[in-house]
Amino acid sequence: MPLNRIDKEIVHTLGFSFRQITANEISDKTGISWVTVKKHLTSLMRKGIVVKRFENKRGYYRLSSRMYRK
Repeated sequence: MPLNRIDKEIVHTLGFSFRQITANEISDKTGISWVTVKKHLTSLMRKGIVVKRFENKRGYYRLSSRMYRK
């Protein structure tokens, strides 16, 4: 399934982040509402593009390692 504009913007933001970041940080960097970011992150996780890690009750997102394989 192809990525839409918002998915691509989130993937781009995660790709240029040198650490795992929260949905709030993605929202701040992209100007996309937090609710919309969360919705698209959930979809990207289902597709195996993004993974989430919990720490101190916060969710941190990064690109899946499969995104870096050729």
